[in-house]
Amino acid sequence: TDSNDDGKITGGASEVFYDGFENGSGWESSASYPGSSTLTSYDTTRKHSGTASGKLENLTTSEVYVHQNDWQWISNTQATDYIFSAWVYSDNPSVDLHLFQNKDMDADQGYGYLAEHVSTSEKNRWVYIEKKVTVSQDTKRLLLRLDNNGSGTVWFDDVNLRKVNTSTEIVEENNYYPFGMKHKYYNNVVNLAEGNSVAQKYKFQGQERQDELGLNWDSFKWRNYDYAIGRFMNIDPLAEKFYHNGVYNFSENRVIDSRELEGLESVKVTDLKNKQINVTVSVKPVNSTEAYPLTNEQINTAMKNFESQTERSFSGNTSDGMKVNVNVVVDSEATLTVNFVDVPQDPSINTTDDAIQVAQADGLVLENDFGNTQTGTIQVSSLANFSEEGKKLGYTGAPGHTTSHELGHLFGLPHFKKDGNLMKDGSGSKEREITPEQRDEMLKNIPEQ
Repeated sequence: TDSNDDGKITGGASEVFYDGFENGSGWESSASYPGSSTLTSYDTTRKHSGTASGKLENLTTSEVYVHQNDWQWISNTQATDYIFSAWVYSDNPSVDLHLFQNKDMDADQGYGYLAEHVSTSEKNRWVYIEKKVTVSQDTKRLLLRLDNNGSGTVWFDDVNLRKVNTSTEIVEENNYYPFGMKHKYYNNVVNLAEGNSVAQKYKFQGQERQDELGLNWDSFKWRNYDYAIGRFMNIDPLAEKFYHNGVYNFSENRVIDSRELEGLESVKVTDLKNKQINVTVSVKPVNSTEAYPLTNEQINTAMKNFESQTERSFSGNTSDGMKVNVNVVVDSEATLTVNFVDVPQDPSINTTDDAIQVAQADGLVLENDFGNTQTGTIQVSSLANFSEEGKKLGYTGAPGHTTSHELGHLFGLPHFKKDGNLMKDGSGSKEREITPEQRDEMLKNIPEQ
């Protein structure tokens, strides 16, 4: 919870310095006393993360050490805790990580005095070492040193220095297995000052955890999920549209590069491995017709035609060859609305005469909804698309096509002059295609899941 509204969540610590040894410099000991060494190399063959680590080789039995090039300047009004840490790998010697502090503002006054150090004698595996130290109020700068204490080679990676914050905006810390079961024996950060029991109910993927009666379920929009077995307990309501997927599967069993689609009305998931982008559009139909009333059956048929037309027209390739797959979901709780009305009402037209209004549009997206893929509204005229009166005015009655065309405006697409294009002004039911460049523009207005 962002209690001070600064746009950032203050955690238990703030990073002062980090080095993953990707830049190939920074440890030539230029900020220290004579006698310091330099790293043997920035090694790409052994690393804990990223593409490289800092290799420190020692051919003697005495210690070899290197310092940071630059002091880390700090300013505190009281004694403050700092944490310094690293991942280390040794093929034989013991390893130290030192933190030095200096109270002098003059950067040329040596490296001050030792604040604290942490050591390990573990061999032939990556080991995480960490130490917390209290730094006095008058300390002005800090410096890290890497030590190899004997004959052999040591690799350092992800060296970190962080300031411990006196307050935190983190409500709760949770760590999960891929399918959502919570790790035990840690996750101990619980801050009731910044949250409450209601906030702490929302866990994996932001869903509410149902722990009443010992159920231990997560309550998603449509189904309850058992994270212990990684399966929903109800059949997928869209199972007929996704025949390739098991009816109880969670996130199609892709829990590393995907998440369960919930929450946003139009979302895209980019799958770089298969060079495709999957777009899901959730819409809610509303029947506001009176003078030219529609039955539920008419609306259901129109929505099915809209789904088919939309998935066909907007799916295809982008200009750079990415395949776009569009799927429409009809959802009574969606905030993207298809509103069936007698006549679309456009405030820019200074008359309420139905014939004049409908002559402007058999469907309509208002200017302030152009590009609004989350809460926009499409107006679909029952007069123009369903009635005999509409036919007399020259409309062919294609509500599915009309709704798909107006959805293009919610996607941010303007009218297009070319025949055969879905977005052509006044397009007929045979105008169905969009260009790769139009798909590029569409995707700019759809957030990534």
